[in-house]
Amino acid sequence: MRQVVDFFVSLQNQLTDAIRGDIDEYYLGWLKCDDPACSHRTTTLPVVSERNGAMCNVCFKGVLKPEVTYQSLYHQLCFYKLQFDVEYALKKYKQIGYNSIAAIKVQEYRKYYSALTDVVDFYLNESGYNEVSLPRLFHWMKL
Repeated sequence: MRQVVDFFVSLQNQLTDAIRGDIDEYYLGWLKCDDPACSHRTTTLPVVSERNGAMCNVCFKGVLKPEVTYQSLYHQLCFYKLQFDVEYALKKYKQIGYNSIAAIKVQEYRKYYSALTDVVDFYLNESGYNEVSLPRLFHWMKL
């Protein structure tokens, strides 16, 4: 009988492929009209713009917004991370401690979950979305 461990490399490759697909979708740069009656999609930015952004060149009522924002990409990566974060799952279901039933069952797979979490962490560390440099932000304030 085959176990989940036998499919670990395949799962790791599928996770990497899904993450790269989400990143590629972000970098395609599709813009979508926010008017529900229009829903025009384009990758070219029109010349006409207004205060809220680029005006749709089909309906001239809506504003073109990115289909995949940097924030939604970051949230998707965080979702992938939570799927394999063992410590978070044990805390969430109050299975704290190494003597709990869940901790005992997951112990033999912990290194595999950790490796999958590391895959997601690699891409999260490449992202600069959730980083704020306080020294750079307040460089004008000198004591």
